[in-house]
Amino acid sequence: VVSEDYSKKNPLYFLYRINNICEELSTEIPSAKYTLHAIFNRLKILFSGVSKEVFWVTKTNLDIRELMNKNVVFDLSYFSSKEPTKKALWILVNVLLRYLYSYLIGKTNIKEEKPRIFVVLEEARYIAPAIRKEETATMYAAEDLAVLGRKYGVSLCFVTQTANSISRDIVDNCGTIFMMGDAPSEVAKDMFTGADARYMQIMPPREALVKMRTKSILTHLKLIDLNKLTSKTRIHEDSSEKIVETMRSTYKPIKEPYERFIRRLISREVTLAETLTE
Repeated sequence: VVSEDYSKKNPLYFLYRINNICEELSTEIPSAKYTLHAIFNRLKILFSGVSKEVFWVTKTNLDIRELMNKNVVFDLSYFSSKEPTKKALWILVNVLLRYLYSYLIGKTNIKEEKPRIFVVLEEARYIAPAIRKEETATMYAAEDLAVLGRKYGVSLCFVTQTANSISRDIVDNCGTIFMMGDAPSEVAKDMFTGADARYMQIMPPREALVKMRTKSILTHLKLIDLNKLTSKTRIHEDSSEKIVETMRSTYKPIKEPYERFIRRLISREVTLAETLTE
């Protein structure tokens, strides 16, 4: 549901409009009500559990336009450390990437060959996993950016332990592949051939073979130990109290649980006025 009225850009109004549309269609399409319940069930993982802290809000401090001009690190280790929250991790990252993608394609004048944005995706197997046969219709936001993002100045870096754990479309569209040692033999043979694949099995730590689309030869790199580097620059940061205060002023979670709101919505107890935000 697209609206220029910012009071309507929140989950409550979104769900209210979906419910109304399905009720209107149900007179001609009886299956619309079943579709409505299916939609509500699909959205539950987004608006409940851990994910609700991000999406079940009427006011958020996450602004893609501001992120475009900053160096930002999202620490999502909590999501990947527990099995029940790995699905939430996949949803959260793909939603952020989709917002980024939509923002960029909306700016039709942005078509640059040089990267404007560099996105590093650690634990890529959770974000864009290898697609199983029964999921051939699935398309991830990360795949969209890997295929189309280059012309908008987006450069992606996928970090994973094995290349066969992530989407093959991403691997095939990589301009540069860094392969560290101790890679499984089948992966090394898939990426490299002959002596290069055999060398992968005995390559010392902090070394990598680099395969680039623009060159027919491999590059052998020795990596720097970051622990031995010293930085002479200091980054000025606001006090933590000021940061927390700013974030709280631009964040407003919805107090009513998602499930309770849906029950009231289906029972026609929700009014339009309570779905609109200030």
